[in-house]
Amino acid sequence: MGNGSAPGWEPDSTDLTALGNSNYRFSDVVSETVTTTATSGNSLSWTLAADAAEDNGDSWQVSVADGGALSFSNDISGSQVAKLALSSSGDMRLAGDVYFNSDANLKQDIQPISNALQKVSAVAAKRYRFTREMDDSEPAHLGVLAQELEQTLPELINEGDDGIKSVNYIALAPLLTSAMNELAMDNRQRRKQLQVLKARKSSLLKALEQFEREGK
Repeated sequence: MGNGSAPGWEPDSTDLTALGNSNYRFSDVVSETVTTTATSGNSLSWTLAADAAEDNGDSWQVSVADGGALSFSNDISGSQVAKLALSSSGDMRLAGDVYFNSDANLKQDIQPISNALQKVSAVAAKRYRFTREMDDSEPAHLGVLAQELEQTLPELINEGDDGIKSVNYIALAPLLTSAMNELAMDNRQRRKQLQVLKARKSSLLKALEQFEREGK
């Protein structure tokens, strides 16, 4: 990939040179497709380092294991520790929290969610397996069916170019929050009503006692 006198590598003009198994540095590499293949049975890693990798945390490593698992690791502790792992089946594991932009300054047309409890009640949770999972030892998944959820909350559904529908599960959180708030408000109202009924009952009992005393 490039020759000894080339400061960078241009795919349309620079000659190709086999790299072998040594370490190499490149700058300004421009190509539509770059493929790196490990030898049979071995994993493959790319390390991206800033500041000459002088400090812990300066470098990230992208690795592909034999079998297809992809991981992103950081050396913040002095050794590479996986921060994000993606299996060949599509399962993802993240070592940390996920934050989404939610600043009020980035939003407009802000409205409260109405009838959240009714909408949540219409969501039917399911237990299922994906069709690609043919092994009975694979654990079942819990979730919803996009086509069913679309009938109540179409804004949570995305349809890809291949016609496959996906669900924005994260967006269910504010809906559940609103539903809980509605339940809490309903409970407060019912407690107030109960207190009123208890007060009325107490008044009736006192009136009855007074009536019985006067009747003797």
